[in-house]
Amino acid sequence: IAALVRIEHRRWSAERLLAGWRLGERDKARRLHPDLVPFAALTALRQERYDMLVRGIPALLAEVGMGFEHTP
Repeated sequence: IAALVRIEHRRWSAERLLAGWRLGERDKARRLHPDLVPFAALTALRQERYDMLVRGIPALLAEVGMGFEHTP
């Protein structure tokens, strides 16, 4: 889970950066966001937000009739 959480933050950051967002105090109109930093630099609260997001993916998939299975 920890690796997936970090990957999701990187994915989110890349998506924002490619769309022209920059690091700064949150300002949607100016495309500034304070979370455009490495995962380790996020506050514990912001890191927990990504953790909860990733842990919620199976439930979101189930809502739309999809899922995944782990095969060793």
